[in-house]
Amino acid sequence: MEEIIRDSKGRFVKGSQGHLKFKLDYNKIKELYLEGNSMLKISKMLGFKGINSKIFKYIKSLGISRPSGFQMKTGFKLRKDGYLMRWIKGNYVFLHHYTYLTENPYGHFFIPKGWVVHHINQDKLDNRIENLIMLSQSKHMRLHHYLRGHKI
Repeated sequence: MEEIIRDSKGRFVKGSQGHLKFKLDYNKIKELYLEGNSMLKISKMLGFKGINSKIFKYIKSLGISRPSGFQMKTGFKLRKDGYLMRWIKGNYVFLHHYTYLTENPYGHFFIPKGWVVHHINQDKLDNRIENLIMLSQSKHMRLHHYLRGHKI
């Protein structure tokens, strides 16, 4: 495969083969993907600015899974401050927020600005609906102040 040259704005440079249609090396793409490279990284290695649709469709059509030990952004992760996060619709959200909004009996569909979801028993990993309560930011601060032994 010949080198594709692009200018600083990502456009093909005249004289390089980029402006011509070229054949993708699908075996190389499969090999790079199995090594753990992302579709974006593979596309950039082959001279594209973003994820190339042909590369995306080819990798999806393979139906192959990543190498063992490779972590996709799915499921859960534990933050350094002890809160559990859940991957939902393209980003991580606090699990206790998600649990509160999906299981609360009060019909809350969002957490208003200035309000927080508090763990009643102080265990950040206990995300049962019975252990969660929504408080205003000021009442939450006063509660933690009191729990640390200070006068209110």
